Amino acid sequence: AQVRLAVFDFWESRRWQVGHKDVEFTKGEFTKTVMKSFDVDDVFLWDSIMGAHEALHGLSGHFDRELRKLQLSAASKEALARRRADALKEFRGKVAETTREFRRKSGPLAARLRQERWAEDRALEREAREREAAALREELA
Repeated sequence: AQVRLAVFDFWESRRWQVGHKDVEFTKGEFTKTVMKSFDVDDVFLWDSIMGAHEALHGLSGHFDRELRKLQLSAASKEALARRRADALKEFRGKVAETTREFRRKSGPLAARLRQERWAEDRALEREAREREAAALREELA
C-alpha cells in the first residue's frame, strides 16, 4: 500500500506539472520515487512489484473473459442476422409462389373479366356513335 501511495503521489505531482493525466515516467524515476519516499528494502520493493504484476495478470484475465463474451455476443448477433435474412428470403419466396399460384388460378377469371370489359367498352362506343349519328341527322333535317 505504501508503494502504491508513493507512486500515486509522484504521478499526481507530475500531472499538475504537465497539465494532463497522461503522465509518463521512467523506471529510474519510479524506483527513485519509491526509495526516497519510504525506507524500503529490496524484498519489500520486489513484493510490491510482484503484487502489482499479479493484479495486472488478474485484470488481463478479466479482460480476456470479457472479450470472449463480446466476441460470442457478436457471433450470436451475426447468426441472428443470418437467420433473419434466411427467413426474409424464405418469406419472399412464399409470397412469389403465392402470387404465381393466384395468377394461375385467377387467369381464366381475369381473361373473362377483360373480355366483359372489352364488350362493355365496345357497347359504350357504339352507343356514343349512334347518339352522334342521331344528333347529326337532326341537324341535317
